[in-house]
Amino acid sequence: MRIFDDYITRLATRPLIIAIVVALLLLLLERMLRLLDFVLDSKGTLDVLFKLLSFMVPHYLGLALPAALLLALIISFERLQRDSELDAFFSSGFGLHQLIRPTLRVAVILTVIAALTFGFLQPFTRYTYRSMIHDLTHGPIHRYLQEGLFINVKDTTYMVESVDRDRRRFSRVFAFQISDREGSSVVTARLASLEDSPNEPTPRLHLFDGVRMDLGFVGPEAPESRDTEVPELLPSVASFEQSSIPVELKRSKSFRPRGQDERELTLTELWSEREFPPVGLTRRLLESEFHERVVRILTMLVIPFLAVPLALGRKRVSRAPGMAIGLLVLIAYNKGLDTAGNASTYGSLSPYLTIWGQFALLSVSAAILFYRAAFGIHRESLAASVTSGLANVIRPPSKTRSLTDA
Repeated sequence: MRIFDDYITRLATRPLIIAIVVALLLLLLERMLRLLDFVLDSKGTLDVLFKLLSFMVPHYLGLALPAALLLALIISFERLQRDSELDAFFSSGFGLHQLIRPTLRVAVILTVIAALTFGFLQPFTRYTYRSMIHDLTHGPIHRYLQEGLFINVKDTTYMVESVDRDRRRFSRVFAFQISDREGSSVVTARLASLEDSPNEPTPRLHLFDGVRMDLGFVGPEAPESRDTEVPELLPSVASFEQSSIPVELKRSKSFRPRGQDERELTLTELWSEREFPPVGLTRRLLESEFHERVVRILTMLVIPFLAVPLALGRKRVSRAPGMAIGLLVLIAYNKGLDTAGNASTYGSLSPYLTIWGQFALLSVSAAILFYRAAFGIHRESLAASVTSGLANVIRPPSKTRSLTDA
């Protein structure tokens, strides 16, 4: 029996992995097309784009796992039936309820992965994704200091010839600053880097290997007014190996702390904080999110009982109808869970009636389908075996030539 279990497990594993990879690639490609314009408009790099996509993997993995398991089981059991291997199993005394056991082991493994994904990975990666989107939208470095452009910030004009991939290191930098009271200064540097300091209100531009020219007013004090005459300026030029100037960029507000959205809370946090919800959240919202995630995790255990009956049919019939029906059921089920979650959050219905009611309906339907497929096929297989045996017994002997006919 262990040999048969390992065989069925190997048969289902390959299409499962392929289905997960293909589903993730398709979903991430669709997201990448939407993020590409946003990242480029925000002066981001491809590294930022791929980081954003990596933080979306747990979200799309939660969507891909149920569909991938369904398709993998339909493909594997349809192949078993098409190659008449199911008939061999049934003739050897194995029933469908025994053949489904290795698929349940795979489902248990995927259930653990789904629990980690829905319960812990998705909340953290969702918050990190939103934080990066906030930084791209509000980060000043993506609005200033662009290649080959003169940027005016308050009383200073900046220009950089090239920007490194991380957008914090620059080469061939020019800065011109003018002040009514202190005169003006021009700074050029071969290299520069922008650094934030928690002790200073603005970031500083650190310059390396450059020249600074100051044009200061002659006299102990700068003139109070320059309306009457143009004051005399005294130039001074000096080279430096390292210097720094403040960049008067408006510092963007830091992103909010994690937990102000129920989808950013882990399963344990949803349960522990339901008595005293965070600001902006309610107990019903936390309970609804908690029950919906638990149901989505447990759904993985129901899918084998739904997929196997959809895979069995006539040998010469394509597997496409079973796949289509199964995917439509999953789509309708996911939409139903979303609707049930909203009903339990903003309505007066209990999540045990709405969310768990949908799970019970799917479970009962899958159990009925599997029962009919398992025992119906077994009875048909026994009847076919008996009929074939009787036919061999009562079949007349084939005509052969006797010695007298020679």
